[in-house]
Amino acid sequence: MYPHALDDAGCMCAAMIKAPHGRTLPLDMKPAIANYIDYILTKEFRLKDGTLARNRPQPKTLCLDDLYMSLPTLAQRGYLCRYRHGLRSGISKRIPM
Repeated sequence: MYPHALDDAGCMCAAMIKAPHGRTLPLDMKPAIANYIDYILTKEFRLKDGTLARNRPQPKTLCLDDLYMSLPTLAQRGYLCRYRHGLRSGISKRIPM
């Protein structure tokens, strides 16, 4: 519930959003989903252009793994919230527009 890296939040959050498709999302999952999305959008390290990056193993490292963990989550967020900007937001975090 308290992510310290994208590894702790990305895929788990996408799975939590996607799991109940076609059913009502249990209320107890919504705070966890919101917390993970907030971490990805506001607390994860970024380069000056907004691209998600890491400071490990080297400073300002780009990892393909971050794309795998962030983009599906932000796209699922768009689906969950009926928010068209969700996918565009996810893409712009990886591919500066």
